[in-house]
Amino acid sequence: QEAGGVVAPGWLMLLHQAVPQVRLMTGHLPDAQVMRRAVLQALSAR
Repeated sequence: QEAGGVVAPGWLMLLHQAVPQVRLMTGHLPDAQVMRRAVLQALSAR
Protein backbone atom coordinates (compact mmCIF):
# COMPACT_ATOMS: atom_id res chain seq x y z
CA GLN A 1 0.00 0.00 0.00
CA GLU A 2 2.82 2.37 0.84
CA ALA A 3 4.19 1.93 -2.68
CA GLY A 4 0.78 2.61 -4.24
CA GLY A 5 -0.24 -0.99 -4.75
CA VAL A 6 -3.67 -2.43 -4.15
CA VAL A 7 -4.04 -4.99 -1.37
CA ALA A 8 -6.55 -7.76 -2.03
CA PRO A 9 -7.80 -10.12 0.67
CA GLY A 10 -6.83 -13.76 0.30
CA TRP A 11 -10.38 -14.94 -0.33
CA LEU A 12 -10.70 -12.55 -3.26
CA MET A 13 -7.51 -13.87 -4.82
CA LEU A 14 -8.77 -17.41 -4.27
CA LEU A 15 -12.04 -16.56 -6.01
CA HIS A 16 -10.32 -15.01 -9.02
CA GLN A 17 -8.16 -18.12 -9.37
CA ALA A 18 -11.07 -20.52 -8.83
CA VAL A 19 -13.32 -19.14 -11.58
CA PRO A 20 -10.96 -19.98 -14.48
CA GLN A 21 -9.95 -23.24 -12.79
CA VAL A 22 -13.57 -24.41 -12.67
CA ARG A 23 -13.86 -23.48 -16.36
CA LEU A 24 -10.76 -25.51 -17.20
CA MET A 25 -11.99 -28.53 -15.24
CA THR A 26 -15.62 -28.49 -16.37
CA GLY A 27 -15.73 -26.51 -19.62
CA HIS A 28 -18.35 -24.23 -18.08
CA LEU A 29 -17.79 -20.69 -16.86
CA PRO A 30 -19.14 -20.48 -13.30
CA ASP A 31 -21.09 -17.51 -12.00
CA ALA A 32 -18.47 -15.56 -10.06
CA GLN A 33 -21.13 -13.69 -8.06
CA VAL A 34 -22.65 -16.96 -6.84
CA MET A 35 -19.19 -18.18 -5.85
CA ARG A 36 -18.46 -14.85 -4.13
CA ARG A 37 -21.65 -15.08 -2.06
CA ALA A 38 -20.78 -18.66 -1.08
CA VAL A 39 -17.28 -17.64 0.04
CA LEU A 40 -18.58 -14.70 2.07
CA GLN A 41 -21.28 -16.87 3.65
CA ALA A 42 -18.71 -19.51 4.61
CA LEU A 43 -16.40 -16.88 6.07
CA SER A 44 -19.19 -15.27 8.08
CA ALA A 45 -20.09 -18.67 9.60
CA ARG A 46 -16.59 -18.98 11.11
